[in-house]
Amino acid sequence: PGRFMSPNAAGLTQRQEDVLAEAMGVLPELDARNTAGRHLAIANHCLHVAKQNRWEDIAEFEQTLATGCNHKGSVPFDYTLRKTLRKLLDGMAYETDKLRLAMLYVVTRGGLNGHEYDLLSTAL
Repeated sequence: PGRFMSPNAAGLTQRQEDVLAEAMGVLPELDARNTAGRHLAIANHCLHVAKQNRWEDIAEFEQTLATGCNHKGSVPFDYTLRKTLRKLLDGMAYETDKLRLAMLYVVTRGGLNGHEYDLLSTAL
């Protein structure tokens, strides 16, 4: 065989493979696929981080505190709010998130009673 004649499994020489790879590299469709793949990878990573940090649960709880109603339109019991707050605070990784949620709870509730104070002082 000559200088460019080392065939691979597809029967192409190295030179043919190089030319084919170079030609495919300039195809706009290929670039669009790579871009779409990167966007999908970023979106999946963002979704994973959001789930891991329970941002959907936190947002729902913050909305309930801010509006006084849960997602079903009913007013939650104090016990339910305290239980949900404790569950969220226990699972939060960042102190700033804990403090933001605790401050929102205090402001929207108009202060704290003894049980709520104990709950927040142990969770923070």
